[in-house]
Amino acid sequence: VALSWLAATNRVYTVQYTTNLAPTKWQTLATYTNKTTTNQVPTVLDTNSPSGAPRRFYRVGYGP
Repeated sequence: VALSWLAATNRVYTVQYTTNLAPTKWQTLATYTNKTTTNQVPTVLDTNSPSGAPRRFYRVGYGP
């Protein structure tokens, strides 16, 4: 699974996943910091998703 998004400058992003939306228990897959002076499009790969595992739901959040 590959996740891409438009990342604003000087922001820290956290990519998380869960296998069940109710109740939610999000686990961090990766973090990304855009330290450039322009917006970037990063891509995070979920290479640890086991074959035949339950489906995963993803979200990307950001901080200051």
